[in-house]
This record gives sequence, structure tokens and C-alpha cells, in this order.
Amino acid sequence: MNTLKEKLLRILRMGFRADMSEQDKRRVWIANLFYFTGTFMLTACTLQTFIVDGKDLGLYVLCSALCFQLTLPALLLRKFRLAESVMVIVAVATIFFFDNLMGADAGVFIYYLPFLLMIGFIADFRHIGYILFYVAVTISAIGTSEIYNHHVFYHYHDPVKNLESFHFNIIAASVFTSVITFLILWQNYLQYKLVSDQVEERKKNEEAMKISLREKEILLAEVHHRVKNNLAVISSLLNLQLNLSDNEDTRRVLLESRNRVSSMALIHQKLYRSSNVEKIEFRSYCEDLIMQIKYSYPEAERAAIAVKMDVERTDLSLTVSIPLGLVLNELLSNCYKHAFRGRTRGEIMIRFYRDEPARKFVLWVSDNGNGLPPGFEAGTANSLGMTIISSLCVQLDGQFSITARPGGGTAAVLKFS
Repeated sequence: MNTLKEKLLRILRMGFRADMSEQDKRRVWIANLFYFTGTFMLTACTLQTFIVDGKDLGLYVLCSALCFQLTLPALLLRKFRLAESVMVIVAVATIFFFDNLMGADAGVFIYYLPFLLMIGFIADFRHIGYILFYVAVTISAIGTSEIYNHHVFYHYHDPVKNLESFHFNIIAASVFTSVITFLILWQNYLQYKLVSDQVEERKKNEEAMKISLREKEILLAEVHHRVKNNLAVISSLLNLQLNLSDNEDTRRVLLESRNRVSSMALIHQKLYRSSNVEKIEFRSYCEDLIMQIKYSYPEAERAAIAVKMDVERTDLSLTVSIPLGLVLNELLSNCYKHAFRGRTRGEIMIRFYRDEPARKFVLWVSDNGNGLPPGFEAGTANSLGMTIISSLCVQLDGQFSITARPGGGTAAVLKFS
């Protein structure tokens, strides 16, 4: 029994390809199914006609059955649209011919019902034109038969034989209709099972993905935590060395290095504490970074220099936040070190916003301090801070400029996509 079932399924899968979509496989399966069903029905009709109606009509049915076999090479060549068209045209022509040859009392027109069901079953709504063509051909055949009272051709009339044909056609059409109805229900059930299995599989995959994603988020948060701790250790070591050093130049270099490390550690701390381990909210980061840098300098400078901030609430990725934070660290440090030397008061303004027309982010840091030294050019400056900024601008694919402000002070602008 299993062997027979496997052979039947192999026949119904004739023309299948591995790269076919499920919808195309369904179309091929249905085309094969109706080919073999139609062949069986025409064979039965041929035998019945030879026995009941004689050789002449039997030969007509045999010719129709042979024409129907043109479907097979089309199926083998994977010309499934052609196979459907051959089945429809041959079936409609056969029903129309025998209906108008034998008359309405032979009951041949009954076959239009299962045939219309078949058209609905093989319908491919991606190509609506073919469906309309098949329906139009069938309706035209039915309408023509009704107009000519089923007498388009020579009226073969034998009441006894027509009655026998009517009973046979009623039974055959009922069987054909039942088979098609069963196949429709079976196919719908298979589709339902397929969709149900796909939904269940997708639910399982989504659940597994959620668990995997959560595990990765926890792991990534732990990585950020460990990186932050390691950077904090480095920062503490630098700070320890800073406190033990008496040389002012050495202390300045250690302070700048410690601030750079701290700016990176702050990003990892933000990511560790955030529910989003991929992006940080840049405004909050700026606030903490400003306070961190501010308290790195002497008390007198902290009290005298006011920092104003106008930063949009924007989530930035790690690859953007680290270089951008380092640039901001360098610019703020330069303001504290150089901009207000010999002055009792000063103001630093930090702006960060999205320039929608240019589709860029803009970091703008300005002060009202002493201004740039004579002959200063950002591209030729050989300080470590400017070298770091230039490298980070390349990393961000941005453009950096620093200019003197009218009325005193400087303005540094970084634009990046």
C-alpha cells in the first residue's frame, strides 16, 4: 500500500523542480492531477460510447481522448501554462461537440459543472488573464449551446441510447464533481496544514531567536562592563602616576591621557547601564563628559568657566560615539587649557544637531576666549590633540574646521554623515 502511494505521489510530482516556490509546486501538482483524472474520465466515456452508441461516436470520443494526451508532453517539458490551456480547450471543445451532437436529453452539458469547478481549482491569481480566458471560453460554449438549443451540429437522436447516455453522464459527472470537490477540500487541508506548520515553526524560531538575542545582549552588556572596568583601571593608574609626578609637563600629558581613556570608559558605562547595548543617547553622554572634564581642572578654572549645551537627543552607535566623544574631549580640553588663559571668566558653548538639508550631524564647540594664535591653521598644526582630531575625522568620514569668532574666541565645527 505504501509503495502504491509513493508511486502515485511520484507521478503527481512530475515536473517538480527544487527551486520552485510552494505556489508553483501546487499548480504543477494540480495540473498533473487533472491530467490523470481527465484521462481516466475520457477513457471511461470512450468505452461507454463504443458500447452504447456504437463505433462512430466512439471514434469521436477516442479522438478527443487522444487530443487530451497533448497535455502530457507539455507537462514533461514543464510548460505548465500550455498544459492547462490544452486541458481547458480540449475539454470545452469535447463537451460542446457532444452536447450539440447528441442533444440536451443525452445530458452531456452536465459536465460543464465539474469543469467550471476545475477552472476555479487550477486558477492562478498571479495571472488573472488566463482565468478570464478559460471562463470566457466555457461561458461562450454554454451560451452558444443554449442559443441553438443544443443542435449546432447534426442531431444524433436515439431516445433509448440517449437515455442510457444521460444516466451514465449523470453518474460520471457526479463522480467527477465529487472527485474535484474532494481534491479541493484535500488541497485546502494540505495548505492549512502547511501554513499551520509554518506558523508553528516560525513561532519556535522567533522564540529561539528572542532567547538567543537576550543571551547575546547580556553577553554584550557584560563585555561593555568589563571594558569599562579595564579602562577605569588604566584611568586610575594614570591618575596615580599623575599625583606622584612633580613635573608640570608630565602631569599635563597624564591628565590629557586620563581624560581620553575616561571618555571611552564613559561610553561603555552608558552602554552597560542602557537597555540598548548598541547605541547610547548622546545628550546624556555629553552632560557626563562635560562634568568629567570640568572637574579634571583646578577649582578656580571650574568656577570661572561656564559651559552651555544645546544637544539634540540622538541615539548614536558605538562606532560613532567613541570617536565623536574623543573629538569633544579634545576640543573641551583645549578650551580649558588655552582659551581663557589670563582671564577670570569665560563661556563654552556646545551644540550638536542634525542638519537635515545636508543630511549630516554637526558638532559645534565655541568659546569667547583669547582666540587662535597668529598664523594658526588646523591642517598644519602638529599638536597631539589636532593629530587625534584629524584621525578621528577620517574615521567618521567628516569635515573639521576651526575658525576665529568675530569679537573674540574660536569656533570648531565637525560635520559627518
